[in-house]
Amino acid sequence: MTITKQIHSKKGACNKHQYSIIIPTYNSKTTLIKLLNSILATERHERFEIIVVDDASTDQTYQAISGYPIRTIRSSTNRGSAYARNTGALAAQSSCLIFFDADIVVQPDTLDRLIACIDGQPENHVYMGVYSDTPVQKNLISEYKAMLDAYHWKNIKNHQVTSFEPRCAIMRKSLFEKAGGFDDTIAGADVEDYELGYRLLDLKTRLFVNPEIQVDHHFPTSFHQLFSTMFHRTQSWMQLFKHRKKFDNVASTLESALACGIAGLSGCLLPAIGIDYRAFLGFFCMVSLFIFLFSDFFLYIFDKKNFGTGIKMTVLHYTICMLVFWGAMIGLFGRTRKEAFEA
Repeated sequence: MTITKQIHSKKGACNKHQYSIIIPTYNSKTTLIKLLNSILATERHERFEIIVVDDASTDQTYQAISGYPIRTIRSSTNRGSAYARNTGALAAQSSCLIFFDADIVVQPDTLDRLIACIDGQPENHVYMGVYSDTPVQKNLISEYKAMLDAYHWKNIKNHQVTSFEPRCAIMRKSLFEKAGGFDDTIAGADVEDYELGYRLLDLKTRLFVNPEIQVDHHFPTSFHQLFSTMFHRTQSWMQLFKHRKKFDNVASTLESALACGIAGLSGCLLPAIGIDYRAFLGFFCMVSLFIFLFSDFFLYIFDKKNFGTGIKMTVLHYTICMLVFWGAMIGLFGRTRKEAFEA
C-alpha cells in the first residue's frame, strides 16, 4: 500500500502521559542513548511516554536500551523510518505526538518550549524546532553543516513554512491520522518527512518553525558522508518536485536552486580554465554570482568563525552545491521509484 492506513487511536487506553515521544532507530545505539539521557534529564520528564521503535538494528540497540523507562517496539525486518514512525504513532496512548530523530540531543528547555507552542492551539497547527549551530561532534565538516542549517532558520521572516521535518516536531495525533501517516513505501531515511508535509498542507495544515526551540545534532563528520546524504536527499526531493512543481520557502528555495545550478554549471568550465581565458572569465563570473547569492550565509560564517575557517567553509559550500546540483538533475530527469517499479 502507498500510505499506511492502519493508524488509529486506542479506544479506552490508559492515558497517564500527556505527550508521546516517537523515536525511530536503526543502528544508532550510541546517539540514541545520548538522546534518551537528555530527555530523562529534563524536568518533569514523567509527562512523556517515550516510544522507541527499533527497526531491526544489528548493533544491539535493543539490549542497550532495555534498562530505560521507555516502551520499545522491535521490528523483525528493516522497513525504514517512515514505517517505524507510523508504528510508534499507532502505539502512542496520548493525544499529542512528539517526533525526534535518534541522532539528536535535546536541550534542557526543548520539550517545555515545544509543548508550550501547541497547548491551546487548533488541531491543524504543527510546530517544529531547529538544529542548533553547535554540532555534538565538532570538526570542519560538521560545523559547516550545523551553520548551514542554523542559517536557514535564523532570519526567516515568516515562521510558517512549507516543509515538515520530524527531527523535533509536535502535532495532534488526530491530525497525523487524518493525513494517513508517513508513506511507508519510502525506504530508509529519505524524504518521507517532506512528502507527509505536503499532504498536511493539502489538508490546510499550518506548519510553524520556532528557532527558539533547539536540539543538538550529530552532523556528518566526513565529506563523503555529508555529500552522500545531501546528494541522495536532493535527488529524492526533486522527484517530489516533479509532481508538486513548487519550491519550499526555506532551504529548498528557488534562490538556493539557482545558486546550486550556477555552481554545478561552473564546474563544467574547470577543465578548460587553464587553457582558455574565456573559460576562466566565465568561471570567475559564475563563482562571483554564486558568492553574491549566498553572501548572507558567508557573512554569517565569517561573523562566527575566523578568516581561515571561513575560507575553508566557503570553498566547501561551493563544492557541495556543485555536486548536489547533479544529484538534483538525476532526480529531475530520472525515473521516480513508482516509475522504476512499473517499468
